[in-house]
Amino acid sequence: MKTANAYFRMEDMANARTQFEIVARDYPDSAYADTALFFAGRAAMIVGGADSLNTAIEIWEELADRGGPLAFEARHQQAVAKRREGHEDEALKVIDSLLTDPKIKADMRYSLICEKAEILQLLGTKDPKLLEEAVKTLSTLTAEKDLPFDWKARAASERASALKALKKPDEALEACYSIV
Repeated sequence: MKTANAYFRMEDMANARTQFEIVARDYPDSAYADTALFFAGRAAMIVGGADSLNTAIEIWEELADRGGPLAFEARHQQAVAKRREGHEDEALKVIDSLLTDPKIKADMRYSLICEKAEILQLLGTKDPKLLEEAVKTLSTLTAEKDLPFDWKARAASERASALKALKKPDEALEACYSIV
């Protein structure tokens, strides 16, 4: 694990991935196995390229199937990789499934809702109904009681972008004013 970590810190992702995968394969019952798989996926994703992203998604699928403490984050990383691949619709499905987890922490839920809205806006360039869904999703978030200001500001600015894309400039300005 130390060797893999050293390669990772030196940004030698190919060797880091190999070493992390060896740890996970040779010591599957080790306390480090899940962590090794997680970072093998990160190393694969950092290398770049379609094959690397697919490899990262497969590694995180294996990790998520184990059901360990990193399963949730592995699914989240899958969504990020799918989005990078240009498969926003698949990323959206993963994010929706993550949002159904009852044990999700508040900040992670807010982050996922904002990610969902961003993806809906990307998909909304072809289907304006998805822009409306993004606005609705963000309106629901900004209406939450005790929502921290930073999340309220992010959601309101995203909402303003979606409203602008819908050609509703007055409502977009109102969303901006709600931040100030």
